[in-house]
Amino acid sequence: MMKLYSVCIILLAIQPIFAALSDIPFKKPNRFHLHRKLPQYDNVNDGPKYNYTITYYPNMPVDHLKGSTQDTFALRYFYNLEHYKPGGPLFFYTGNEGYLESFAQNTGIMFDLAPLFGAALLFGEHRFYGYSYPYGNKSYSDIRYLRYFDVDQVFGDYVTLIRFFKRTQLKDTDAKVILFGGSYGGMLASWFRVAYPSISVGAWSSSAPDLYFPDTDVSVFEFSKLIKNTFQLSGCDPSRITNGWNALNNLTQTDEGRAAINRIFKLDNNSLVTSPYDYDFLVGWIETAISYMAMTDYPYSSSFLAPMPAWPVEVACTGLMETDPNTDEGLVAGLYAIANVYYNGTGTIAQTCFDKCADEHDALGSPDGWFWQTCTQITIQMCDAGPPNDLFFADCTPDNVNAGSIEECRYFEKRGWTKSMYNPKFVQNRYGFSFANATNIVFTSGKYDPWYSGCIKRAEYNLGDAWKRGIFVYEIDGSAHHLDLRQPNVCDPDNISNVRYQITEVLWCWAYPNDAKCANYPTKPKDLPAFAKKDADCRPVFNGYPWGQA
Repeated sequence: MMKLYSVCIILLAIQPIFAALSDIPFKKPNRFHLHRKLPQYDNVNDGPKYNYTITYYPNMPVDHLKGSTQDTFALRYFYNLEHYKPGGPLFFYTGNEGYLESFAQNTGIMFDLAPLFGAALLFGEHRFYGYSYPYGNKSYSDIRYLRYFDVDQVFGDYVTLIRFFKRTQLKDTDAKVILFGGSYGGMLASWFRVAYPSISVGAWSSSAPDLYFPDTDVSVFEFSKLIKNTFQLSGCDPSRITNGWNALNNLTQTDEGRAAINRIFKLDNNSLVTSPYDYDFLVGWIETAISYMAMTDYPYSSSFLAPMPAWPVEVACTGLMETDPNTDEGLVAGLYAIANVYYNGTGTIAQTCFDKCADEHDALGSPDGWFWQTCTQITIQMCDAGPPNDLFFADCTPDNVNAGSIEECRYFEKRGWTKSMYNPKFVQNRYGFSFANATNIVFTSGKYDPWYSGCIKRAEYNLGDAWKRGIFVYEIDGSAHHLDLRQPNVCDPDNISNVRYQITEVLWCWAYPNDAKCANYPTKPKDLPAFAKKDADCRPVFNGYPWGQA
């Protein structure tokens, strides 16, 4: 069965729902999505609340492809012209699975580079997410509407929006467009270059698992394996976590043990463990914390998915290793120490809630959106093998993961979904995996990020020499999920600062190819400096190019 993790992000996670054990593996919580309110970014390291105008393209066609309907809808978009100069480029963010605010706030590099490039900024919201529902509250109710939830329709929206914006706001239909995208947005940016190469001059695709699909060499177990690696590199003894699951199960079997769990986790009245059946919910809640901390293991405190300290995995491991591994209560206290870093990173929450919580909301604009996409076109398949591969439980095999995925998708049958809509070949057939005919894409990925497993690697598909056609691949030691797209920070390791510098030089030659400094473009990418953490007073760096790298 597949795990339903959204790439973004965009990354974010849904409230745990578990099926009974059976021959069909079950879908664990979507570690790419999180039920909570629209994020409030009040951490200085997330950058300022960036300035942009919020508006709508009022008459976006519902069907760009076949003209099956003349219906239109309002597509939301953001823009900023503060630093735009005539002749400058348009930076366009290919919005992904959620509220556009989250992606604008966490792509600070676009705002930071705009003055240098004289660039306009434009962020397009993905249809069926955020506030861009083609049929309002009916959008997810029936296949009559969901049939238009399609990547190629999304690209039709983006082409229409870009052309409209260049004509009406920039008054320059020849303005060069550079795409930006992280996670699923990074996938969209890279695929957009394949599908519509004439609309843009290049794309920066960060942490995009373009290869996490059937018929590649990526194992369905690789995501979970990298989570374990990140925790182990950060000081955790993996056996304390895996033994902790057994200890937690032991304690759920008795009244005395359940009382100990409620005390250790400081559970509020809505979340009290009252029976052995609560074990699965608590495990899912902890697994979500483990997974998201690995994704967002940033070098400074941040509030992207939840308020967390700098290097949160290291902080979690420190807490884990201070507990007693020789008793069930001690092992369970270690699990709490990990989860508490994610759910209570500020240390200000007195009680813990994991069920029926007051602030549960869908942070991405739809509780079913990513799930629908994984049941149609974005058929990412993943699950856990259990130790020694990972920290979790064996819940599938490579042989039954596809059947398990399809079984879970039957959730949509009452809305008109059929098995024929599950298309594991869509990405391969429509955009391909090799990018053999593509030009001008920068692929970045962080090796601390579990999604690194499905990202483009320089050693694959003969991409080592692809820089000659403008394809640049950077694999960044110690980096988490699309860290390179965030606002630069004093605490960024030197390899992050260096990759931003190299990419900025590439982007400049896309935007201004006649500049004398671009006479020898493209040139082979340089090796990145060794990864090393910095001990500094973390704070954002604004307009700091070249970040000490020239």
